[in-house]
Amino acid sequence: MSPQEKPPKFEERDSVYFIEESSPVGQTVAQLSAVAAPESEITYTIASTEHQGEGALFQIDQSGRLVISGLLDREKRSVHKVTVLAETDSSPSLVAYTDLTVNVLDTNDNRPVFQANTYHVTVSEALSPHTQLLKVSALDNDFANNGEVRYRFSEDTLHLAHLFSIDPHQGWITTQGVLDYEQEHSFKLTVVAEDNGRAKLSATADVEIKVMDVNDSPPVFSQRVYSAAVNEDALPGTIVFQLETIDADSKVTPVEFSIISGDELGQFQIKENGEMYVARALDREDISQYRMEVVATDGVFMAKCRVTIEVN
Repeated sequence: MSPQEKPPKFEERDSVYFIEESSPVGQTVAQLSAVAAPESEITYTIASTEHQGEGALFQIDQSGRLVISGLLDREKRSVHKVTVLAETDSSPSLVAYTDLTVNVLDTNDNRPVFQANTYHVTVSEALSPHTQLLKVSALDNDFANNGEVRYRFSEDTLHLAHLFSIDPHQGWITTQGVLDYEQEHSFKLTVVAEDNGRAKLSATADVEIKVMDVNDSPPVFSQRVYSAAVNEDALPGTIVFQLETIDADSKVTPVEFSIISGDELGQFQIKENGEMYVARALDREDISQYRMEVVATDGVFMAKCRVTIEVN
């Protein structure tokens, strides 16, 4: 090698570069330049084996311009190390290397993804307000603000804001009001997960809430006052009439009937199905009219009615 033949030398430039992952193929990453002997021509190639071949993400031309040659994806790889070779056309050839670091900046190109398209939960109508029901969760593969997810209800769910709320950061859905099975058996909420990128991306999921009934409604007699007549010679077991109760609960609890006043001698009894019958022989000359107070209870609540029976 003659004194004039010296290895090429890269001009000092930044070795770290930043580029958006949405950058198109052909965009310049860096312009490199190496100097050698005046009569030498320099050829540039990428020496990193991972950036060679058909799937290479970077290429360099003979002017030293490093360009993008494939689609970048920060979620797959955020940093690329590229080694560039500068080689003279002398014999023997002389070479120099430089190492570049290419940082791929995140673009908001991923939507949040819920862990389930539809969430299901069954709750008791006896739940008190401010009870946590379930947590929805969505993941966003983007970085920093682009991957930060916040939760809210969709516009068509806002009419239920008096009953349910959602934590914008954690995704917990909480009761705000009292649930009433007798008014509404189930609810469907639509949750929106939205990222915090400049051009926000979002996804939705449904939450189906089924309300279980509890015994929170008292039985009610179909009439407040019952009237009937019976012959004094009616045999024990004779049905006089039937009491009826109504219960708004979906699962009606059996009621127990009792005469609490007006029949001190126990002339009448009531069956489980509400049929009032003669229990003992009647005597009109002793008692011609019975004015009784009857109660029905389901074990929690109690209802009352008045019963008048004329003995003929």
